[in-house]
Amino acid sequence: MATVERTWRTRDRRLVKIADMTDSHLWNTILFLRRCTVRHREQMMANPPVFNGEMAQMYADQEWDHTASSEIDELAAEIYDPQWSWLLEEAAKRPAVMGVLRTVRDEE
Repeated sequence: MATVERTWRTRDRRLVKIADMTDSHLWNTILFLRRCTVRHREQMMANPPVFNGEMAQMYADQEWDHTASSEIDELAAEIYDPQWSWLLEEAAKRPAVMGVLRTVRDEE
């Protein structure tokens, strides 16, 4: 079985190995995905889903409740799977990046 290359596609469409990212690139990528996740949650909370069918509404309400009650990192893992976990695994190997990430999480 072939292994999956752990890569990130940059803004200019290049593929970069996550392990080859600089600390600042890794950190900025994690922050970017967190901001996108916060924006996703804010937009979803501002526009609760409304459907005509009972089952459709029930499942939409469950998704809305889940999104409202989830931590940012938990939502990011769901939205950006598997890249989110790859980025955090790489960050865990770099004390400087993890220190800043802990600070951001503590401020929330």
